[in-house]
Amino acid sequence: MLNEIASSSVNNILFVSSTSVYGENQGEVNEETIPIPSSEAGKQLLETEKLIRENSHVESTIIRFAGLIGPDRHPVNMLSGRTQPYRGQCAH
Repeated sequence: MLNEIASSSVNNILFVSSTSVYGENQGEVNEETIPIPSSEAGKQLLETEKLIRENSHVESTIIRFAGLIGPDRHPVNMLSGRTQPYRGQCAH
């Protein structure tokens, strides 16, 4: 993918990662917190982040989301049964 980006007109990458790169770390994390992944997925995400950051052909931003998917949370459940999108508006 990075080779394709290098030969394209892409100038910026927004990579959505996960807080799983922090592994078993408990408590508050910030830009200073050193990621130490404990799962294979966390290790792969951290390696992918590194490849993107080190790519000199594009600017990159990495966002690490948390809590989007879990035992009682899955995006498909939020969309199930909906007939129209919210168009960026909050559901009330």
